[in-house]
Parts: sequence; C-alpha cells; structure tokens
Amino acid sequence: MGVYFGDARQGAAAHLVNWQGFSSNTRATLATTSSSSSSRETLWSVGNYNKLHSNSQLVFFGFVTGYGDRSGALKTHVKYGSSEYLWGWNYQYSNMNYLRHIGVHITLTNHTTTGNQLIQLLYSGDGSSGERPCTTFNPGNSDDDRIGSGGSYSRLTVFEILPGG
Repeated sequence: MGVYFGDARQGAAAHLVNWQGFSSNTRATLATTSSSSSSRETLWSVGNYNKLHSNSQLVFFGFVTGYGDRSGALKTHVKYGSSEYLWGWNYQYSNMNYLRHIGVHITLTNHTTTGNQLIQLLYSGDGSSGERPCTTFNPGNSDDDRIGSGGSYSRLTVFEILPGG
C-alpha cells in the first residue's frame, strides 16, 4: 500500500520526529569582517540542538532582527556542529538606518552526526574587511525610541524530519 505522486509510489510518509524553538532578545553590536578570506563572524550563536537520527533531515526556519546601515554583499553561512553550509540565510540591503529582518531557511539532508550540536549563523566578506549585515543584533530603544523598552527578538525553529519511503 502506498500513495502515488505522479508515477512514483511513496510507501510511507515523512514525519516530524523532533523540533525545538530558539529565541533571543539580547542586544549586541556585530563585529566587522577581516581581510582574511577564511574568517567568519557570528551573527547569532543560536544554541544546541539534539539530533536524534542519523538519517533525518533538519529544517531551520526563522528570522533575525537587526538594525542599521551596513554592507550590501556578504557570504552567509550556517554552522551546525563542525559542519558549515553556505547561503543558509539572507538579507535585503538598504542604506537606511532602520530595522532589518533577516530570513533564515536551510535544509540539511546529509548531516549524519547525532547528539547535541551548536547552531551558529555566520557571515564573511570573502577577503573584504569592515563588512557586516547590520550594525546591531536585536536592537532596542537605545537604537531607536520607536522600538520600545522591550527591544526586539530573533527566533529560529529546527524541525527534524525522517524521510518517507
């Protein structure tokens, strides 16, 4: 028995086996990149996720709140444990000193290491110094009175999915 999609049979549906949400409202000024092409700066050290199955896929979905005018082009990276993946998040450049919402969405299909591993959102200038996606991570009312005293938040959700058969 199975479900048919086009001419392919799927014997078992994929299913969610674990998930975890992360949130931060800690304000920080972001570091600028160095001229070293191998240098990485941290946008957000998210926290540890405990991967349960070696054959599962991980889907990271969320956003980072930033503030301020900065660089128009950066390489963006997601690091999970000791593995680094390129282009896991993006942002829209504007030369205005306002809020920025940075989208995060990446699917890791070949990461087989299980257990607690640190998630980090990183950026690099690929040899260009003085670069960063925005000035401030999780801005507050010290950046702009209109943000309010509660500040802003960044959130990331990790879904662990076992593929169907």
